[in-house]
Amino acid sequence: MDGERIRNAARAAYSATGRCHRKDLANASVARKSQLESGDTARICPRRFRRKRIWRSTRTQGSMKRYSTLRRTGFTRKSYDWRPSSTLKRSSRLRAGKKTRAWDRVRRILKLDSVANERTTCELRGHPEVLHECTYDNYLGYAHDAKRRKLTAEDLKRAILICNNAHNVIEFMPSEEMKRIVNDVWESRESAAA
Repeated sequence: MDGERIRNAARAAYSATGRCHRKDLANASVARKSQLESGDTARICPRRFRRKRIWRSTRTQGSMKRYSTLRRTGFTRKSYDWRPSSTLKRSSRLRAGKKTRAWDRVRRILKLDSVANERTTCELRGHPEVLHECTYDNYLGYAHDAKRRKLTAEDLKRAILICNNAHNVIEFMPSEEMKRIVNDVWESRESAAA
């Protein structure tokens, strides 16, 4: 019964002060009974088990001036009592922009056109200037004659179907050479179709 009385007193002290953990108070030694009953929980609970103060509440504006990194980053304190709300409001997901939507529309047309004209393999396979390990009909994608930021809406339709390894090779070529290779393949394809 004596142990239960100690535990009840420990729980009461914990809920009143909130300064140390319940399990540490409940396991207090018999020698500390008088301290427990008097409510002096600071001596019972070892320092390492005491709850630490919240960092934000211990800082003052005067002491913040010493932390030059916080001033430099534009850190501003709204209020010393500020706590984040329990439900954080999430921002809406990023959506595709104008250029991405334009490319998706053109790409659908190019895919149908490639299947209709039976172009389902890498068009740079065996090309003497683009040495690569061709995956033939795997990992195919469309390559343009310039970077996307330099292309207009009309230039998007001028693309060749090549494998990913070939795309990696021509991507790092000088822009004039990449443009020449893509345009040569495009013109040879158009002349064969005519």
